[in-house]
Amino acid sequence: MKTIKNWVEYGIYLLFLTVYITVSFQVKARLFDQQQKTQNITSFVLWNIIVFTLFGMILGLDYIFKESKKEGMWKINWGKLILLGLPSAYLTLCIIAPMYNFDFIVPQIIYNLLMPNLFITEAIDVLLGYTIISSFYKVKTDNRISV
Repeated sequence: MKTIKNWVEYGIYLLFLTVYITVSFQVKARLFDQQQKTQNITSFVLWNIIVFTLFGMILGLDYIFKESKKEGMWKINWGKLILLGLPSAYLTLCIIAPMYNFDFIVPQIIYNLLMPNLFITEAIDVLLGYTIISSFYKVKTDNRISV
């Protein structure tokens, strides 16, 4: 019976992901058309960052749901956040910083590598979202009182 429940849960998860991706790409296509007309890429790039970061978080929902069923205190995996999350957040910032005149934050070589290929930035944003959500875990606490 548990196997059927798992299949149903994964089916709902897959359906949710499919709807999320479909709606996201429809909005992305409209923003791309708008960007072509106005030559303003800000809304297109911000949408990409938000959508793909949330997508990474959605991919980690299964993990966080399993952790939430455990007993104990929530902890943060700081090593994971610092080694994976911080560089991902910085690279994401490198894409939007020049749009808001914060060019001094971004070395030109990083901007030149990231901007022409939005697939790289999308992958970095998915990594950022997944890293954020999967950095939380529960640790079993010992409720015994020592004398």
